[in-house]
Amino acid sequence: MLDGFVEYGYIGLFIASFLAATILPFGSEFVFAGLLAMGLNAWGCVIVASVGNWLGGMTNYFLGRLGKVEWIEKYLKVDRGKIDKMQKWLEGKGAIMAFFSFMPIVGDIIALALGFMRANVYIVNIAMFAGKLLRYVLIMYGVGWIFLSPHSVPDKDKQSSDIEWKKELQGDFSFTEEWSYPENIFKNEYGQLVCDGFCEPELDKMRDESGKIIDDSITRYYQLVDTTHYHHTISSEAKSYEWIGTDFADAYEADNDTIKCKTRCGVATHSSLQLSIIGDMCIPQIELNSVSMSGVQHFKYKSGSIKIDKPLFEKGILKAEFDYTFDDPTDPKNPLWWKGRIYTTIKEKENI
Repeated sequence: MLDGFVEYGYIGLFIASFLAATILPFGSEFVFAGLLAMGLNAWGCVIVASVGNWLGGMTNYFLGRLGKVEWIEKYLKVDRGKIDKMQKWLEGKGAIMAFFSFMPIVGDIIALALGFMRANVYIVNIAMFAGKLLRYVLIMYGVGWIFLSPHSVPDKDKQSSDIEWKKELQGDFSFTEEWSYPENIFKNEYGQLVCDGFCEPELDKMRDESGKIIDDSITRYYQLVDTTHYHHTISSEAKSYEWIGTDFADAYEADNDTIKCKTRCGVATHSSLQLSIIGDMCIPQIELNSVSMSGVQHFKYKSGSIKIDKPLFEKGILKAEFDYTFDDPTDPKNPLWWKGRIYTTIKEKENI
């Protein structure tokens, strides 16, 4: 169940944090920690979780303020006796005690009891949000310590794989003979190449109702539309999020010591394989720029190997065969993987 919340990023965290403060018997901390481990912005997670949990707590407060005991017993599974005991304990302490509504087990009862007592709503709001915020800040630093402290940081060898250099890399690289038009270019029923998707606005005016390009607009149309044949530079298979395939990989000089290569994304592919080649070492990772999750996630190298043609590499061509697996914090028992072959020219960075 918690994996489902993680899958939807900030939205999932907001919902989990809200529900955890109201009706669901679990802690949103697990969703929060999972998203941090996947690389989402830490302070973004803190704000989203704090707001969601605060709104959930205020829902409890207003349910108590309504005095609907039957609702509370039915939906929140809290009996009136516990609320009465909490009210007695809170007597004389004031609305500021809403600060402690972040505490497990008793936090929900504190919010309900303050509602029954009709404690000052403004003080309750401020105190409750402060408590929720502090809670997630502490969790954020706790997760950061677990994942970033010296005892838990993987050593360099575990983050990278050794390159196996080949004098002549063998294998099937016939995919380089195949080509495609740009992703948004298609042939219509009249055999014309047309742009469909992200196109120049004026292109629509150059086609009639049936989709055919108007005769006197053909020259101008193809001045605006890229119909270049792009030869494929990668052939691969993968198990990754939001990935249905890619035919293109770009390699470029990142600096004097590093060559980087990344696969292109598209309309339906949002995972990209990224390789950093430094000397005899390759650091691979998967980058996911999801449409369903906010922010960018990175999946780190777990195991695998890469072979690179040495003579071609020295001439500015990356010819490689790779097979990698990657850690997936949301499903540790089933790692992601990516394998295939690359053949692409290494360009200068400014030409990418």
